[in-house]
Amino acid sequence: MNRSSSRSASSLALLLFPLFLFADDVLSQILRSEATVTSFDPTLRIGIVQSVDTLNIDGDAQMSDTDGRALGAIQGACRIVPVATGKISVCDRTYPAPVTFTPKFGFMSVAGKMFRGKVEVVLSEKGLTAVNALHIEEYVRGVINKEIMPGWHIEAKKAQAVLARTYAVHKKVMRPRTALYDLDPTVLDQVYGGLEKEDLTANKAVADTRGEILSYNDLPAEIYFHSTCGGRTASAKEVWGKEVPYLVPVKCDHCKNSSLYRWTRVLHADEVAKKLAAAGYAVGKLKKVSIEKGDLRVAAVIVNGKRIEVNQFRKVVGYTTVYSNDFTITLSGGKLTFSGKGFGHGVGACQYGMAGMAQAGKTWREILQHYLPGAEIRKMY
Repeated sequence: MNRSSSRSASSLALLLFPLFLFADDVLSQILRSEATVTSFDPTLRIGIVQSVDTLNIDGDAQMSDTDGRALGAIQGACRIVPVATGKISVCDRTYPAPVTFTPKFGFMSVAGKMFRGKVEVVLSEKGLTAVNALHIEEYVRGVINKEIMPGWHIEAKKAQAVLARTYAVHKKVMRPRTALYDLDPTVLDQVYGGLEKEDLTANKAVADTRGEILSYNDLPAEIYFHSTCGGRTASAKEVWGKEVPYLVPVKCDHCKNSSLYRWTRVLHADEVAKKLAAAGYAVGKLKKVSIEKGDLRVAAVIVNGKRIEVNQFRKVVGYTTVYSNDFTITLSGGKLTFSGKGFGHGVGACQYGMAGMAQAGKTWREILQHYLPGAEIRKMY
């Protein structure tokens, strides 16, 4: 049963402050009745450009300072550079940093990409950083087609929209990326490209799931997703050593259309040894290589008797070289042959699996309930 239709959970106020914390039943009733979207600021801050010496922007925008006072306006292309301590040059005119640009028509270009919402340019010792401040729903529009294939079924896009929204809310509330911004626009968080990959179906998927997130114990869920699980997802416990009730292994019969459902990579042993040495693993010439199995996937790679945790091994050798943490290894003739399943860490939602389930007629709710059992779908606003 989908509880989002049967429970009144219209804001993050109830998600962040479980009512059992309040002994007074009357107070609980008041909080429940007054909980609205105004109790949660739906604005996200994304660090779209970080620590650069020069920043190019383009658009028709009003400028303001940190107190909201008007500083003027720009029209067209403009170059921003640091000119002195705490000051920047905007179109050859000097202003105290930070400066906020509010586009008159809802979007503007920053470093060659179009973004919705406001852009704040901050100056630090490391250079200029551009922070895109916009509504969560507008942010999610810019994520979907950067994280999944644009041609996928709309129910898969809806599932991805809820995942992206949940991830963003969790980061904003629980673990912002820095003091300046909530999220990074890369795989460090979610790939975000502004208007770059928006399309009508992605925007419809966002509109049709507006405000929907996954929660657990009245908090935004800590969710993860990956490209291809290879037939079965992994638990957070096995991959990262932490127990998360809704990040557990589930069978997946729907990701076989992925080109990396099964894969083989052959690498020169000497090249792998060089990469390991550069990362501080002085294993010498590779003579013996084996794997240590976890519950379902590889826990570590044993190289000449030295144990290297699998996530670290993949990082050193290359995440797009050893595609997943589910593989076997053979060493023969100076070459390492990896035979594996899937692409990514394997925890949470399998994106190719989502596509397959959607194509088979499953709804976005059924998809998410399959991959994240125990997490609750709730409408935040």
